[in-house]
Amino acid sequence: MSYFIEREFTAQSHVIECLFSMHRDVSERDEVTYSDCIPIAVFSAFAIEAYINGVGARVVGFWDSVERNSWQSKVDILHSIAGQSPDWGADPLSYAKEVFKLRDKLAHGKPAVSRLGPYPTRADAGDHYHEVNKEPEWVLKLNDRWLARSKKMFVETMDYFRRLHNLSENDHLHIARTQVVERDG
Repeated sequence: MSYFIEREFTAQSHVIECLFSMHRDVSERDEVTYSDCIPIAVFSAFAIEAYINGVGARVVGFWDSVERNSWQSKVDILHSIAGQSPDWGADPLSYAKEVFKLRDKLAHGKPAVSRLGPYPTRADAGDHYHEVNKEPEWVLKLNDRWLARSKKMFVETMDYFRRLHNLSENDHLHIARTQVVERDG
């Protein structure tokens, strides 16, 4: 028998470190805009999916065959393995759906058109030019209130998946796991 030191790297801890750094930087600003929140929404989705994959790889023997499935399919599998059913309408899963929807709108977005009118003449329409919302409604929801809720809900989401499979407290923050293993040869 021989002994080896194995180190298991966890991707989500590094994504979460970046996410928390963004939260810290934005919280120091006097005003929070949607452009401050967009990277936080995207990294929240990245970190949630990375942790779902990290948990799945440890608790589901066939995870490699489902790792490319949608994040929701993977959540269903994690619940099934734990003998539970997901409640998609309640937090923290509804929060996860929200950040993935934001991420998908950004990654797969198409131009959105806002329109006021009709107006009888071009000059009349021009008088109302400033009234057209230049950003879609979903972008305008990304503000300081969303930011505060997002940080709290992100932590609750990580804790939810940890508890689902009885993992150690702050499991999502572990950078790596190192152990001595015994192997033949």
